[in-house]
Amino acid sequence: MGTLYNVDANTGDTNIAGQILAKRIPFPILPSVTPAGAQTIYCAYHGSYSSAYETSAQVPMPKCKVKKITINIISNTLGSASTLTLRKNGASTGVTITINAGQTGQLSVNCDVQFNEGDLLSIEIVVGGTNAQRLGIRGGLVWLEI
Repeated sequence: MGTLYNVDANTGDTNIAGQILAKRIPFPILPSVTPAGAQTIYCAYHGSYSSAYETSAQVPMPKCKVKKITINIISNTLGSASTLTLRKNGASTGVTITINAGQTGQLSVNCDVQFNEGDLLSIEIVVGGTNAQRLGIRGGLVWLEI
């Protein structure tokens, strides 16, 4: 018996005989920001936006699954690790990316988190280091399966 479905290696779309069953789309959620160390921020894509208040950064979602998160770190002078966490309706989903001290580049995590219509998505970043140190974030994506 042959393969029942195909997953496009470039887009992540799932299809049977050319009929798309699930569409993966990139959703820009992480802005370009350079937060100081030793704080917690919540990010949403409203230009260059981050806030100490999660309610300011929550995004109402359609019915979908979050399948992957990527973040681009362009500079990192932090002396200790930071953690990015996917949150749903103000609670941690358990999906995290650890950003080690001094680490740069694109980081990602695969996941499978269901969101219903109207659920609120936010990204929490607990920034390590001290107030004099910085983490340079140049955007990131949440990959949705609709």
